[in-house]
Amino acid sequence: MGQQLIEYFPLNTLMLINGSFPMPVMITKKLFNAHHEKTTPTIQLKKKIRKFYHKRHFLFKKFDEGIILDEESWYSVVPEEVASYVAERLHKRIIDQKLPINKVIDGFCGSGGLAIQLASKFNNLLCIDLDPVKLENLKTNALIYQRTIETQLNNFLLVEYEYDENTILTLCPPWGGLNYHKKEVYDLETDMSPCLSDILKKAFSISCNIVLQLPKNVSISQLTTIIQQQSQQLNFKRYSIEIEMIYINNQLSQLFVLHSKITNTFRQKNNQRISQFIKIMKQKIDRSRIPNSSQDILIVPVYADKLGFSLPAKLPYMPVSEDSIAETVFQANRICQKIRCEKSRIEESDPLETEKFYVTSSWVLFIVGVILFVLGFSYEDLKSTLTLLGTIFIVLPTLISIIVVIISITKSPKLIDLEQECTKKLGEFFEVQNQQYRKKGLQWSIGDEMLWIQLEKI
Repeated sequence: MGQQLIEYFPLNTLMLINGSFPMPVMITKKLFNAHHEKTTPTIQLKKKIRKFYHKRHFLFKKFDEGIILDEESWYSVVPEEVASYVAERLHKRIIDQKLPINKVIDGFCGSGGLAIQLASKFNNLLCIDLDPVKLENLKTNALIYQRTIETQLNNFLLVEYEYDENTILTLCPPWGGLNYHKKEVYDLETDMSPCLSDILKKAFSISCNIVLQLPKNVSISQLTTIIQQQSQQLNFKRYSIEIEMIYINNQLSQLFVLHSKITNTFRQKNNQRISQFIKIMKQKIDRSRIPNSSQDILIVPVYADKLGFSLPAKLPYMPVSEDSIAETVFQANRICQKIRCEKSRIEESDPLETEKFYVTSSWVLFIVGVILFVLGFSYEDLKSTLTLLGTIFIVLPTLISIIVVIISITKSPKLIDLEQECTKKLGEFFEVQNQQYRKKGLQWSIGDEMLWIQLEKI
């Protein structure tokens, strides 16, 4: 069942978070596979770092050609495949929207995981770090990838640049070591040094276009609040936020957050689809069958011909196991499938194609009747016979049309009843699910503008 989950959470599927946050948030998901090579390290490493050595070629594909990493970089560098994806996606969005971006600044470049990939897409790149060892690592590693990168030894919070809306800042600040994931919620103000408020205060003085790498267990509510507070101080236009959830070997690893005029354009393009999505859900689901809740939620549109699936946005992102989520979706689909089968049976009892045949036949008979009626005036000896046949052939189509209308009218209420039955059964099903999860201390909930779940349209 675990494999089936990919169906319901496909890559780069738009998610929405309800209106309880200070700005719109859109979330996508990207999966990567890291191959572990359990070999004995050829270099001296502390025990806590050895596990990262096993995936060294995931960190840098050209690791064996002389890549250099200090201890902190082993666990903080952005893996090459992830970095390449982020750089490519950012570059493509800029090209597609014809934005005049003329400079990229990597404020916490480290040993160059993201910087090297950015250099492959952007000509004007400046890399800043306050650790001279990491800058030397970056220079060495960049040469292996045949990249020449401008570097600056400095504290990002102390750099001085004039504001330029055509600059992009990529920021991968330190998270405070390897123990960040042990916290239920990573506090962006107390657990991060420098804190996110200070980082964004400096960043927004340089540009409104920010890309952030953050731990997987941050509070989305805190993140959006900090971004809003810092952007409001500079009277920035209200942009939406995009969050890319990075999964490595099916485990949530980190988040990339984008705040930019790029996201605003993206939001505008999707507004119509989002509005239609919400409208369909409101029509299809009986809200009275689902308990209300004030929890923040995510809602995931699955496919164009299907609707969504919601779960608490508060961490952990997955409040129940993936198998449980997939099983719930599977069972709900079975309910919809039974209703669809019944709907097909009703439609096939007098299918639309047959109705079209009746209507077409009626027109043919009507035309034949008119021809016979006209011929009756041309042949006096056959006038009575032809006139009678013409009248029959004109009246008969009218009767057929009336019968077709009656069949359609009697069939429509049955289909409406089926939709109501589907809504009722889904509501009852999720009510039972909710009770089961409550017993485990978990809560599946809905927000003011979002409804729980509707899978395939019946």
